[in-house]
Formats: sequence, structure tokens, C-alpha cells
Amino acid sequence: MAQLKRGRERLLEWPARLDALMGDSLELRQWTAMGPALLEAKKEKPPWLTVDLLKDHQGVIQERTQTMDQELKAGLESGAKVPAAGEAADQGAGLVATLKEAQPLVAGVVVAFSQSMDALNGADLARAAAHQGEAIAGLAKTRELFLDIKGLLDLAWQDEN
Repeated sequence: MAQLKRGRERLLEWPARLDALMGDSLELRQWTAMGPALLEAKKEKPPWLTVDLLKDHQGVIQERTQTMDQELKAGLESGAKVPAAGEAADQGAGLVATLKEAQPLVAGVVVAFSQSMDALNGADLARAAAHQGEAIAGLAKTRELFLDIKGLLDLAWQDEN
């Protein structure tokens, strides 16, 4: 029961963690897309906007995402040890179901960020930005899984406005 409660508490942290990761990822994507946009407009990019800077930020984001993926896998492994009956079993089954749905999404985000890093290593900023966009979409879907009903209603309201 104590393990289940600790797992539940960690699960409650996920929307905030995903929000922070999405914010950093959106900022990185804006910076990455800025390079090709400025070239197209025949303008110079700011001197601070270098491929090395983008790769550094991408590396940190990629590491954080890999950590989340590992945590989800560990949660699924420990989910197999959920009590067999009672309220704790029901809650545990719900947590495991959420983890099962979230893990492939996060694994896809890890792949997209890896592809973005490959593109950055080749200085292909447009391709890197596209992969970052795929990763951000995956993070948003994952975030929805961890929101409670109120959070989902808030999200739906934001989408409408």
C-alpha cells in the first residue's frame, strides 16, 4: 500500500514535469526554426544562435526525456506487484493502465528528440525543428494522460479559446 501511495504521488508530479519539459522544448524549437526563417528572409541570425547552443539544449532535453521513459518502464515493472484485491488494487490497476498508455508515447518522444539531435549534428535545422515538433506533440499527448478530470476540462477550455 505504501508503494502504491508513493507511486501515486510521483504520478501527480507528471503534469508539472511535462509542462516544464514542453516549455523548454517549445523554446528550443523556436530557436531551431529561427535559423531557416532568417535565412529565408535574408536576415542575419543573432550571434548567440549557434548549432552548438541548440545541440547543448537538445542534449539536456533528450536526457530528461530518457529519464522519464526509464521511470515509466520502472513503474510498469513495479506495477506487476500491485495488490490483488480491494481499493488499492483498483487504484494500482488504473495507474498501471496510464503507465502502459504513456510509455510508448514517451518512447516515441525519445526517438524524435534523437532524430532531432542527428539533424542538428548535420546542421539541418529545418529537419531538427520538424522532429522537435513531433516530440512536443508526443509530450502533449502524454500530459493529457496524467491530468485529472478538472485538468482535462481546463485543457479543453483552453483549446476552445
